[in-house]
Amino acid sequence: MRKVTKKSKKTNSSPFKKISLFVVCAAMAVVILALVILPLVKNENLVQQKIEQVARDYYENFFYDDYTSSEKYQSLTNKEEAMQKYVDRGFSRLTLHQILLHNAEKNAETASYIRQYCDDDKTIIQIFPEPPFTKTSYHLKISYSCNF
Repeated sequence: MRKVTKKSKKTNSSPFKKISLFVVCAAMAVVILALVILPLVKNENLVQQKIEQVARDYYENFFYDDYTSSEKYQSLTNKEEAMQKYVDRGFSRLTLHQILLHNAEKNAETASYIRQYCDDDKTIIQIFPEPPFTKTSYHLKISYSCNF
């Protein structure tokens, strides 16, 4: 009986082949990470834009008119002074939930999207009026409670 032995071939890997393989693997890793991370960043920006949009809608189309048409505000001789006291401290903090309830029908689709990523009871919005105290002269401070 004859013994059959296999001879192993030694491959002579050149440094060029190793470097090429490393570059290809690194490029694939970058592409995979980009495909995973970019949508998350895009969602984060979109959610923040939508929250800001509903907060602006609330202030410009409800709160400002309600506040400036109130009897208390109308009785003041210096209306600018009434708004001035809120420039630094802002109006009362509101939860995103409160703002979304303001125009629930209009905000239904947006609210559903936002709630996929954020806790609307813990996301807090505060509005700070700015001179000349028009509907569009203000800034928002938003404390997000989101999972991104």
